[in-house]
Amino acid sequence: MRLKVECQLAFKTRTPTPAIFMLRPRSGYGQWVMQEEYLLEPSVPVVEYTDSYGNLCQRLVVPTGEFKIYTPATADAADEIDMAPGVPFVPVEKLPESVIQFLLPSRYCQADLVGDRWYTFDATQDKPRGNRIAIAYGRDAADVALSTQFGPMQLLEMKVGVDAVK
Repeated sequence: MRLKVECQLAFKTRTPTPAIFMLRPRSGYGQWVMQEEYLLEPSVPVVEYTDSYGNLCQRLVVPTGEFKIYTPATADAADEIDMAPGVPFVPVEKLPESVIQFLLPSRYCQADLVGDRWYTFDATQDKPRGNRIAIAYGRDAADVALSTQFGPMQLLEMKVGVDAVK
């Protein structure tokens, strides 16, 4: 299904405040980002980098006063997410070293690798669902914060929306 998502944030600061935002979805398994924008008011320099989970992170300094971010995107999303009921458990001693870091428990749940791959787990849903766009990936909320600021910043407005595109 094709989805249009948008996020609008407004902040107020009393001093220039360094911040990292994670607001750009990336194309990958289960979604293809077809179009996106990243609008800042006022415009400021942005340095984008990719974190250890592959998330697109935007590093900038929020100027004194009001600051707005608007990030609309259109993406094709999978109608269903992969599930693997009945896939055998892989003992820890048989896992490759590259995945051991993901077995560390988060603040929210223990971690399990099922079969030979990861599957989406979303504790906010009562059952597995598709037709959604993931903005970021990580072990818990600390890994996927939409905003990390290094100084006082007041959130004035947050609007998030998603609509099916006909």
